Amino acid sequence: MPAGIHYPASITMEMARSAMRDPAWARLWMIPPVLPGVAPDLRHQRAYFLVPLLEQACAGEHQLLREEIQLVCSHLREQGRPLTDVFLMSHGWHRNFYAGVAAYDRLLAKFFGLVGRNRIEPIPGSIYIACHWHSDPGEDAWVDPGGRREKSDFIQRCLAAFEPKPKKSRAQLINALEGAFAFMSTISAPDVKAVSVNADREALKATADLLDVAQLRDWQGPAGGDVDSAAILTTLWGCFNETAKLQVLVDQSERARPVGSPWSVIRTIAGFAMSLGLPIGSLIAALSKPARTLFADAYDRSLTNYQHWAEPVQLTRGKHSFWATPEVFVTAIILLVYVVAIVVLASYYAWNVAKNDGRAKASKGWPVGLVVAWLPVQIIHTLPVLFLLLASWIFRTAYVLFAIPLGYLAYQQTLSPEWSWGTVGAVVLISLISAYAKYFSGRSIHGVFGERLRRAGDEPWTFRDYWAGFARWPINMVRGSVGPDSAVYELAGLIQNQLAFFELQRKGVDAGDDFGRFMNLLASECPDVRNARIHFIGHSFGGLVVLNAARRMFCAFKGGVGIPAPKRNKKLRALRALFDVGEEKTLDIQNRVTNVVLLQGAMSSDWLRGEQEWADKLTSYATIYSKYDTANGFWYPFANNGRLGAGYVGSCKTPIPPAELGKGGEFAMLAEPPKEVTLHPNRFLNLDASRIVFRGSAATGGGHDDIFKDDIVNLIWSVVQRT
Repeated sequence: MPAGIHYPASITMEMARSAMRDPAWARLWMIPPVLPGVAPDLRHQRAYFLVPLLEQACAGEHQLLREEIQLVCSHLREQGRPLTDVFLMSHGWHRNFYAGVAAYDRLLAKFFGLVGRNRIEPIPGSIYIACHWHSDPGEDAWVDPGGRREKSDFIQRCLAAFEPKPKKSRAQLINALEGAFAFMSTISAPDVKAVSVNADREALKATADLLDVAQLRDWQGPAGGDVDSAAILTTLWGCFNETAKLQVLVDQSERARPVGSPWSVIRTIAGFAMSLGLPIGSLIAALSKPARTLFADAYDRSLTNYQHWAEPVQLTRGKHSFWATPEVFVTAIILLVYVVAIVVLASYYAWNVAKNDGRAKASKGWPVGLVVAWLPVQIIHTLPVLFLLLASWIFRTAYVLFAIPLGYLAYQQTLSPEWSWGTVGAVVLISLISAYAKYFSGRSIHGVFGERLRRAGDEPWTFRDYWAGFARWPINMVRGSVGPDSAVYELAGLIQNQLAFFELQRKGVDAGDDFGRFMNLLASECPDVRNARIHFIGHSFGGLVVLNAARRMFCAFKGGVGIPAPKRNKKLRALRALFDVGEEKTLDIQNRVTNVVLLQGAMSSDWLRGEQEWADKLTSYATIYSKYDTANGFWYPFANNGRLGAGYVGSCKTPIPPAELGKGGEFAMLAEPPKEVTLHPNRFLNLDASRIVFRGSAATGGGHDDIFKDDIVNLIWSVVQRT
């Protein structure tokens, strides 16, 4: 019953419950070990619940998960430690199903390491509820986007986290780790089903072998030497995802034949050069000078011939004939190249679909013709949105682009370049004055998505959304025509992720709506949750998820008519509503401990503007940010008319001016949760983590994802302890 197919009309909750608890359930789902008699399985068992949102959730799955959570609450009461704290977590963008789970595994693996060394004192009566929303433009599957992992690095990381149980040897531990690594690598590879009869059998064996010999190293936690299997398996996956990446590997697709085709020679040479990592850019630059010279000579000759042809046309049509100008000639050549390239792209895509008999599995390799056709099309499709975003970033509006046609019109009317440039300069000057007026006034930016759940004025789509979709079209064609091991596939994916900004920004808000509804129904059914402390933790666009979830939980739909759910989610939501029992009620947070931690949050720095109704009741609202986060420092303002991201500068316009901590190097390295954060009297905190969050390529986000480390867990826990 995976999402996206037609459900039979006769389906019942009991059928859904039986199917999802079966080991051969069609996809993975993560729950703590709450069912007696069920053998541990490293594919499914974690230290947290995973709530799939939007199109990822199956009919009845939310209701079943709420039942599982209530079982945990009952189990905690029977053990004499009732539920006191609920942690709600959301990953950010660029995450398929595998990568979303990996984010939680990596973060909680660090947490268990600190708990085991008594650096962090855990809360006995607590549960962790994480959500998954498909925040990657590609397929939402259990496929490791990092590709093959390095086994020796994995073993070393695991030996730092695990040790043999008493009467077990180090060799037995290494053998069990190798077996687990082999299985984890297999089910996380492209073209492999993570759930099958054979995978079920191998999973049970690998899990049993590991749990028989492994325990967390130097465990000094509250449970002594006894730690549950969920913590061990979460740490195991944390080590796996920290392991060095090699590359995405697939099978050989060429058939054996005596001789290759002449065209395959060019493809093989180009692919071999790329595989060697040769300086292709330098080579192209070296060849570009003579190529430009040859092109210029050819252009001059063609223009001379063209002028001979155009002279009689000009005489017959007038001195200023539009159709007999060099500009039109160049435009016609560009249009011709564009049309030919589009035909080539479509041919590659159609051939791939036909060759794979309709399967979603793309062809493998590095097609030269496809790349040559793709690049000019991608440039033509991307330039409009780049100009639009650049103009709106500098001038806070895209209307300045009208300076170009106005200047051209002035020239046509006066035939004077001075009038043309004067018109352009006047428009630019007026736009700059307006932009600085908005800057100094400190007013919120208009004309961009408001990042709110159910807020009037948030338009579902704008021109930038349509232009971004136009720019993504050739990328979809390319990624559907090459295999995941192709360098072109990876390059197109990097461009796709940036152009998908607007879609995922809105999807994060929509996911928050879904998450908030799930929690409201859970709290209505379970008094333990209704009376517990609640901690919201969101990374990147996950900040939008948790903030809008909190806004729905505490304020329902106050604020306006809101944004409509994407069409692909409407039917699924209506179907899930048939299985969701109980009445959704908003939570009363008066005198409730409620902490919000935004971890490199990709939302406006003044998101709390106008949200005093529930913000005043928060115990703490902490924003962790870094100057080395280029996802928030460059891409976010580039896409939002210059609006600054909270993950880059912290929060502002809060009901009380936020306290600034970490500016004096206090957070250069954190061996334990900083007490100055826990004990600070201000409810609103800006935590400068620039000394901690810094590593990463500036082009793809800088330090935006550099969060999976002990220092960050300590910083988060210092906020969680605030009362």
